[in-house]
Amino acid sequence: MPPGFCLHLDDESKGTANIDGHYPVIVFDDNVSNWETCHGRSTRAKHQVSRALGQHLTKGFDSIQDVHDVVVKSLKDLADSCMVCGSYHGTHMRRSTICSLSTCISKYNLLSLEIQLADIRTDPVVVDLLLTMVHAAALTGNMAFLPGCPIKDTASIISLLNHQIPPVATLQTLSDLSPYHSGLSKSAIEFLVWTCHQYRGFLSSATGPLKIPSLPPNTQQFLLANASPALESAFASRIGSAPTQVVFHGTSLDRLFPILVQGLKICSGNTLLQRNGAVFGNGIYVSDSTLTAWGYSPVPPASNTGWRNSTLSGMRVLLGCELAGDQKPHSVGNDIFVVADESAIMVRYIFLMKGTTSMVPISGHLVPAMKSVFASLKSGAL
Repeated sequence: MPPGFCLHLDDESKGTANIDGHYPVIVFDDNVSNWETCHGRSTRAKHQVSRALGQHLTKGFDSIQDVHDVVVKSLKDLADSCMVCGSYHGTHMRRSTICSLSTCISKYNLLSLEIQLADIRTDPVVVDLLLTMVHAAALTGNMAFLPGCPIKDTASIISLLNHQIPPVATLQTLSDLSPYHSGLSKSAIEFLVWTCHQYRGFLSSATGPLKIPSLPPNTQQFLLANASPALESAFASRIGSAPTQVVFHGTSLDRLFPILVQGLKICSGNTLLQRNGAVFGNGIYVSDSTLTAWGYSPVPPASNTGWRNSTLSGMRVLLGCELAGDQKPHSVGNDIFVVADESAIMVRYIFLMKGTTSMVPISGHLVPAMKSVFASLKSGAL
């Protein structure tokens, strides 16, 4: 092993701090799948750079310049390639993630929980939102809303959320997230990892320049800086010379998790998934009017108070979306767009609000700031 590398072959040590406070970061090798480098608390970025450096050094040390070049290249391409196999995602991403290969998913599941559950440390309200989405979806009794969930029935999901998962703020303060030290069962940890990773994107609390002004004070704002690599790549291929448009989509909280994972889908004519009518034909219905879209965001039923430790219960959902192409409303004077191409629309903002229609701001107060954020994301300024 090259100097300065920590080698841990005990699988039980993954995600557990040793006596000097260091956390292992797994570095995969073709022959040894559980080599780990030790550089303090693990992060996705640290793992990816460490892995690239580890692969370079196992081939032999040539010069400091070569090491420098490897690190610089890794930092430059950090989020644009799979953090396990290194293959290019096909589009620019804003956070390290993995591709869809089963081998990469399996290796990702060997990583430190500090990597897999990083949002618990850095953005706990996002984890609360993800769990709230999953709980709402489970209340429908329809597992189709929870693709790939390791727990195979909705009753067990609801029970786990209400009886095993503590407040996310409590999880954030744990010094060690492993089952042995956190008191969580292995199934609860596996469920948390799936919840945080299944959408394979980057959901963030909207703060600072990302926060859209003019919304009611109680609004919770979240930015989907990027969806999964496949969704982002498909959307990028639909962006032509015309600037993208800001449109809105009202939906229910129980549909939010599958939307996050799969993108907005055309469900017209599907009796299982269609929630509203399709008077203008099949497609994804969006509007450039917040008031029109808000009308399709139902008030949560009184029985849905969120998972037991949620801080986001009782919210209605308004999605701020980016629409590619020079698309027009369905008819003159109408503010409804019927999007026939699923890859031409991307969810960017999730707005959670309580209250009545009178509290919803008009579109003109939101669109300029949203356009600015979309442009900054595209240019890399944010």
